[in-house]
Amino acid sequence: MSRAKAFWLGLGCTLAVLLPIYLAVAAVIFTRSAPADTVQSGVPIAQPTLGDEKNFLLMTGPEQPETFVLLRFDALEGNLCSVAIPGETVVLVNGRPATLADAAEQAGPAQAAAALMETLDIEIDNYLYCTADRLVDLATHVLEVWRGYTDEAAFIYAETNGEPHNTITPIARKVGDIYELDLTLRNNITTEEHPLGVYHPHAEYHHIKKENIGLIEVMGLAVLPARLKGEMELLEKYILEGKDISSNEQIEKHAEWVKKFLPKYPEITKENIHGILQKEIGIVFTHVLEDAGVYKCTTEGREAFMRFLETL
Repeated sequence: MSRAKAFWLGLGCTLAVLLPIYLAVAAVIFTRSAPADTVQSGVPIAQPTLGDEKNFLLMTGPEQPETFVLLRFDALEGNLCSVAIPGETVVLVNGRPATLADAAEQAGPAQAAAALMETLDIEIDNYLYCTADRLVDLATHVLEVWRGYTDEAAFIYAETNGEPHNTITPIARKVGDIYELDLTLRNNITTEEHPLGVYHPHAEYHHIKKENIGLIEVMGLAVLPARLKGEMELLEKYILEGKDISSNEQIEKHAEWVKKFLPKYPEITKENIHGILQKEIGIVFTHVLEDAGVYKCTTEGREAFMRFLETL
């Protein structure tokens, strides 16, 4: 691999790290401008308003801006949109046409942002220009801060009895022509109730998934144990024939699960049983992923996540 290709590979990966961090921090800054309507867990939470719509232009390159991404953050709708803008895009600079890359090189990032605003007839509230080294530094900073981060209210401890708990699972991948780097926050703390890990599949779901949740699951793919293939084939037969599932030691662990979901399906046939089991396995796996997440998709979880972001 040439040095140029290596540079852009690293740049693309680290770019994906900066985007969520920058937007989250920006969201904190902008929401602070409005007074808090409610206070929960001692953290003021401002309600989104129509004014909480921001456009950002992110520019990066080794020495001059060469990669351009336009981001729109809509707090009221909870939406984030992004579009990559080619450097060859023709914009108006003082009324004269030029490429966006040339505008950035000749007049600087601020002029490039202004030219894009004039050309597209939009408002750009802020712009950010970062070099590859700076992006790498930011990603490293997230890891270092997380390793030492404790939030007792969220049951997150950097260490207990000298044993460190916080780490990050990095995932580098290519989506289309864009390289992404996801940083997944992890914590391996255990309790008597959850001896395999608080942020690990809980015991009630071990009949489907007991193994660790790793980078494959974070990427959106369910990795299920091979044993399920034979167990589900046998389970289909027992359900269709009305046999006692708990009487077979190979599938007895699924008995309570089947007892809970069967009432949802008034008619179970040979034609639909396979699809029903696939659907129910997917539901269980969703709960597995919820267990494994350090920050839950709840009001409290989002507040806790924002507390971490504020430390960055």
